[in-house]
Amino acid sequence: MSILLIVTLFQVVLAQTRTVSGRVTDQKTNEGLPGVTILLKGTTNGVSTSTDGGFTLNVPTTGGTLVISSVGYITKEQDIGAESQLNLGLVPDTKALNEIVVTGYGTQERRDLTGSIATVQGEAISNLASPSFAQQLGGRAAGVSVQTPSALLGQQPRIQIRGINSITSGTYPLVVVDGQPIFTGSNSAIDANSSSGLADINPNDIESFEVLKDGSATAIYGTRAANGVILITTKKGRQGKPTFTYDSYIGAATTLKRYDVLGAADFKTISNEKQRAFAPNATTPLAADYLDASGNPVSTDWQSEIKANELQRFSFRGSVNADINSWLRAGFNAGLTRTRTLGLNTSPGNLSSNIASALLLFPNVPARAADGTGYVDPMSGTLGQGSNSSPIGSNYPNIINALENNIYRSISYRILASAFLEVEPVKNLRLRTQLSTDSQLEDDFQYLDPRYGDGRNSGGSVYEAFSPNIRWNWQNTATYNTIIGNDHKVNAVIGLEYQSTEQRYYSASGT
Repeated sequence: MSILLIVTLFQVVLAQTRTVSGRVTDQKTNEGLPGVTILLKGTTNGVSTSTDGGFTLNVPTTGGTLVISSVGYITKEQDIGAESQLNLGLVPDTKALNEIVVTGYGTQERRDLTGSIATVQGEAISNLASPSFAQQLGGRAAGVSVQTPSALLGQQPRIQIRGINSITSGTYPLVVVDGQPIFTGSNSAIDANSSSGLADINPNDIESFEVLKDGSATAIYGTRAANGVILITTKKGRQGKPTFTYDSYIGAATTLKRYDVLGAADFKTISNEKQRAFAPNATTPLAADYLDASGNPVSTDWQSEIKANELQRFSFRGSVNADINSWLRAGFNAGLTRTRTLGLNTSPGNLSSNIASALLLFPNVPARAADGTGYVDPMSGTLGQGSNSSPIGSNYPNIINALENNIYRSISYRILASAFLEVEPVKNLRLRTQLSTDSQLEDDFQYLDPRYGDGRNSGGSVYEAFSPNIRWNWQNTATYNTIIGNDHKVNAVIGLEYQSTEQRYYSASGT
């Protein structure tokens, strides 16, 4: 009986599937297409076509739907029905092949590209709530790696295109916005407010961006493009009825993992065990409970008392393009940004360090005194001793006082603007001149309170810095495009570019 049952089940399994074979061809040329993916819809059951476009696939007896896809062709779905032989034709995706791609000083159709260029449309990142467009690059273009060194808002990310290209030089790619190579380093002179120049670009203003990843980038931009190039094209006005949109996005971030630190009870037990080991005759315990108004022992997790930095940004962009007549065009594009950053001391070696203090302070003392201010020793300005027999080591302050009284403020003003004039004196020949600027004005202010932490030994300190950075870029190009005999395309570009960069720095400090 057992043997008959096994045989019966085996026959049922065999009867549930059948074989479908066929050939996939180019519908225009009727040539077989290799490497086409044939997938049974709704499953992971699939195969790739052979060198002549042939395939064989096991499918359910009830049939189903095949999904046929290949790069450069329009994806097709085909019902199997009762057929066992299918001949399928794919239509070339002319829309994808005719897509216009920005390549530097000009544009090309994707079908004509010989270099490695990845394109991402603005719609893919415009609806994502993030403090910087740069954080949306990762995973959207092959070969592009984006790493954020910390969770601070506005922090400059590390961007690498196809890995590290130099041991001694930088790895940051050249970034070009509407033809203007822009500043990409940190804007602020205050380490606590290290920020990204890319953060000044509103993702909603981006029409598309291209990533040039191979040697052709250096042929266009020279050694500046040794680490690749990111070409950003912003949105322009379009003919038609005016439209107004309002978008609101909210993003939230939370700590993925906190440090596992001692609570008040464990801290007291371990501290007193340590004391007994080194001073067995001591009569006063090293650590003791501090009772709140209700008579309960206080246990403070200082990681809940620290805070994140703050970033506020306002941006405006306007663009005007005019076809003055059939042979003359002109345009103007400007983006204005104001960014204010309220930073934190994140250096682990400083007394007022945001994270280090949260890990080193007594857990068995209150965070705040009865009047709501930070709990401190009034004589030394350090964290209050509580019921412990010894004060806090290394003069660590109550981090609450440092966070509420020290100031790390940076205000940045930035203008990205360009104007162009384009003339077509004869058919297919275009002469274009463009003048653009990237102007930054950075105002940094730092104040360390004389009562607590890093400012106590010096009696307090004030630091003010002002750094204007201005870059001018003037491009002149002559482009000739024509088609000979419907099959041969001629594209020639001659250009001349001037760039001037002026960076200044003024600062004053006092105690």
